[in-house]
Amino acid sequence: MSAKFFVFFLFVVLAAGLVFATDYECEFDYRANVNCSAVGAAETFCQLAGPGPVANNPAVPTTCITNTPATPGKVICTLKNYNGPANSIRCSNTPSYVRGPDAVGGAVSGGCPYNDCELNQISCASAFAYQKCVVDSSDPRCNKWQATNCVANAPCRSSTPAELAVCAGLNSNQIESRNGVYFVVSGSPPAGGQPAQPVNNAGGKGSYPYNGKTYYVVTSTDSSLDTGNEVCASVGKKCVGYTGYATDICKYFHPDATVTTTVNGSKAGFYCNGPPQTGLACGTSFNNCQICPACNVNMDCSTPIGNLFREMYVECGTGQNPFGNFVFFGFGDGTYNAEIQNYNGSTTVYTFDLQNGQITNYKEGVLGPSAKGTFRTSATVLDTIKNSSDPAKEAVNQLKNDGIQYFPNNLIDHVWFFFFRLFLNFR
Repeated sequence: MSAKFFVFFLFVVLAAGLVFATDYECEFDYRANVNCSAVGAAETFCQLAGPGPVANNPAVPTTCITNTPATPGKVICTLKNYNGPANSIRCSNTPSYVRGPDAVGGAVSGGCPYNDCELNQISCASAFAYQKCVVDSSDPRCNKWQATNCVANAPCRSSTPAELAVCAGLNSNQIESRNGVYFVVSGSPPAGGQPAQPVNNAGGKGSYPYNGKTYYVVTSTDSSLDTGNEVCASVGKKCVGYTGYATDICKYFHPDATVTTTVNGSKAGFYCNGPPQTGLACGTSFNNCQICPACNVNMDCSTPIGNLFREMYVECGTGQNPFGNFVFFGFGDGTYNAEIQNYNGSTTVYTFDLQNGQITNYKEGVLGPSAKGTFRTSATVLDTIKNSSDPAKEAVNQLKNDGIQYFPNNLIDHVWFFFFRLFLNFR
């Protein structure tokens, strides 16, 4: 992987309103071991790696300190007067990375806690899968690899951009080689604005695992599959909702679609392919994945997507009570929330009702605004309790030792829980 470039990757964004230019900087520490007196040494951290609105406005080294035993080295690269989206620029993926990109004069974000890949980088993940570098939703400063099966489960080859494009279901002009590393770039819209055929959602019943959740296609072209409830029921699951606030899911089902950020539609990614949809978002857009970050979701599990969207992508869950037969000893009747970390690191949320310590009603994917408090735990802890020879005793131990944490939402419950914890510690 290339490690000495200040990398800026730009999405195709159509944003309403005026965006003011800002200076951004990235910092690299002594591990760069750069000799600032060498011509062009610091600039190697500040080169661009692709086209876009910063192509004619390269980042430059504004600070360079040669590393010596007495003085820790440092390089700061600055991109001046950048008016694109801040979440589409990245610093070099190199061990010497410290922080950024930070707006000059603004809050310092600190560095990404790990270095993984460069945004929009693409390569083979195995013999039959490719991987793409995307923004990590759990830490927007960072990137992560996201693996996907090749189209038609065919072998993955990436000795040329064209070969990798075939594996990923992209046009060859959508993959570009930069110093021997491949990146996905914006492709051309369909010729003549003609509708394109979907690739990965055979029959409108496809599914896609994304960020620890499973999403299914809700389609306007089949009245039996045009609501989240209908689609999830067709696979024996319950509808959680439209929780995929990204266009990545749409792009999986339509790899050759263009991507647009707009001011109409839904904050959950959706697909447009022209008529019969007539809304502002989809009425004249062909083979286009869209998202409106400033919008509401504008759909619930029971709403037909109708004439607004050609496709949406709904999260379906098991509908299983995550706590099993866990007894909430000492907690009063009422509504509570839960946040449970899954084995893959993602988090699933619930709201549930308690009566006499037992869960009487629960809903996955929702946090109740009027809940008395929130439980936080993990699937590991819950399985430990379930498999214990004395589940009740193990549950108390987990609560005492913060395996299960409880956060009351009002002062009275805070006082109550303080004394409740004291009581548990004396048991």
